[in-house]
Amino acid sequence: MTKTAPPGEIEIPGAGSFALNVLPDVFDERDLSYRPSLAPLEPVVDTRAGRYVMKQEGESCTGHALAALINNLLRDTGAPVSPYMLYDLARRYDEFEGTADIGSSLRGALKGWYHHGVLPEEDWRFPDPDPLPDLSDPKIRAECLRRPMGAYYRVDLARFDDLQSAIREIGSVCVSAVLHDGWIRPERERHDGETMHVIRRPPRPTALGGHAFVLVGYNAVGFLVQNSWGRRWGRGGYATLPYDELDLLDAWVARLGVPGTPSAGSIGRVADGPRIRAVSAPDPVELREYVVNIGNDGKLSREGPLDSSPAQIDGIFTRMRAAHETWARDGGDGARHVVLYAHGGLTGVSDGLRIAQANLQWWRNNRVYPVFFSWQTGPWDTLIDQVIDLLRTRVPVGAGLGFFEGVDRLAEALARTRLAWAWKQMKDNADLASAPVTREVDWRSTAAEGPGATLTALRLRRYVTENPGVKVHLVSHSAGAIFLAGLLERLAALRVPVETLTFTAPAIRVDAFLKRVLPHLGNGQVRSFATFALSDRLELDDVCGVGPLALYHKSILYLVSRGFEGPSNGEEVPLLGMEKFFDRPDGDGGTLRKKIAGVGGTAIFSHSFAQPLGRCDATSHSDFDSNALTMTSIVARVLGLREPGAGNGYRPYAPRQR
Repeated sequence: MTKTAPPGEIEIPGAGSFALNVLPDVFDERDLSYRPSLAPLEPVVDTRAGRYVMKQEGESCTGHALAALINNLLRDTGAPVSPYMLYDLARRYDEFEGTADIGSSLRGALKGWYHHGVLPEEDWRFPDPDPLPDLSDPKIRAECLRRPMGAYYRVDLARFDDLQSAIREIGSVCVSAVLHDGWIRPERERHDGETMHVIRRPPRPTALGGHAFVLVGYNAVGFLVQNSWGRRWGRGGYATLPYDELDLLDAWVARLGVPGTPSAGSIGRVADGPRIRAVSAPDPVELREYVVNIGNDGKLSREGPLDSSPAQIDGIFTRMRAAHETWARDGGDGARHVVLYAHGGLTGVSDGLRIAQANLQWWRNNRVYPVFFSWQTGPWDTLIDQVIDLLRTRVPVGAGLGFFEGVDRLAEALARTRLAWAWKQMKDNADLASAPVTREVDWRSTAAEGPGATLTALRLRRYVTENPGVKVHLVSHSAGAIFLAGLLERLAALRVPVETLTFTAPAIRVDAFLKRVLPHLGNGQVRSFATFALSDRLELDDVCGVGPLALYHKSILYLVSRGFEGPSNGEEVPLLGMEKFFDRPDGDGGTLRKKIAGVGGTAIFSHSFAQPLGRCDATSHSDFDSNALTMTSIVARVLGLREPGAGNGYRPYAPRQR
């Protein structure tokens, strides 16, 4: 049985050549398994009548296979759907890095349909249309949601009965397989008085590559295949795949949802004091006005539910102007506050959007227009899981404090030897987001290209030039300080001044801070600087782990300092977010604390209650971006208040006021 094959091509007489590059789905324990009913199965099921047979262009068979399934579900009620949109979504949502057109997985296509719905074929007729339809546009999104997914399930490949039951219940099953050269020209055979075109394996078969298609029936010989190579292949685009020839990689079944229904992920829950209230999960339609999606190498990205492009960034500033003008008419002081926010390092695309959704209305209620960078920080979930798995195999349950210190040193060694490369990649992505742009920007372009932070800075410079009273603020959490260091340098080069710069639990190295950030403080480029962090006692009391299991008994910054930054064994790399390095003498007779104070900056360590603009009671590294005292102090600094008022208090998922 052929398990996989390199990408290839198949030449079909009279139809042309087609790419074979489907990738098998990566195992995911969250997949739901199809469970058939106990209803008896007919000996023959054939759903070919009236089906729409497509002919693919390019490498889009996953999109065509899923489109064939959807078209069957819509057969009596709607026009055919766009396979090229589904393939585009498959590339965006599959489990494989990069955006090059090298194929996709079926799960990626299904996830794309789940998140977006699908357009009719007439609205997306070709691969990579220019411009690409903006899937966060309200009108386009509404059209897509006329054909939503209801549910999808993985089908057990070892049980032909499950595949047959799914076909009987739904009419189609999406599958992928590695093809052999017997697929080129199915053989004409007679079975039970009927002529069939049967896919037979040659005596010495050649594996050609992965392909996706749909099973649309079954009989005593095998499964009926609907392909996407036009009507010249097989019998009008169909053939029979014998049971003993079945060589599948993956199989999925899905059904339609109720038109207009948002996906289940669109509603969340959050604690609000003693109550639990429903809140909006990340909404791409709303977030397109506030989020810049940045992928690998710091470039604009289309991965996940939000597209970013020069046109989308331009739209952010168009809507920003409208908000500022509305606030000015409603009695504002004329200041146009803009905050650029960079989240921390162990954050995926969905988490970055969740942070934006949780905070955007609170910023707006304070008459500050937020722009969030959802930036690529690497495969941290997977890598941290690997370290945790290694620790689990070596660490017994229950031990003294000395033992836990030994466990921490083991975790640091694993981070140093196995994760340092990923930490460096994350820092490179942060820096590349602010790389220079060497040609004029076309702000009408919908292409996801160019360094995301630099493009935002360029559009911000134009906004500052065209509008009086703009005040720019930079805020970050954890590794977001590394991201903002590059952005600050880019803004300085563009001569865009920064009113306030605020780091929370910054994971930036002290030497990088002194070289890249400190020179811009106190010279007019940055008017006010503050950094919030845990006291060293709280850093040592913090823990990292999974659920209730603590596998590193200090804050993540200790793990960065001793592990991710790759120091020699037993050494520590000084980080700005660690209090222990603030009073260590440096080579020129000063200290970090004195240097920050010397340029008018402020360092605040939790717990702190004395300063009206420096209140903080965070107790762990992950607290800062949701800590009420910290966030309230930050917005008061942004607004230039002497102390925050009752209306400035931080509230995640705040209701709209302004």
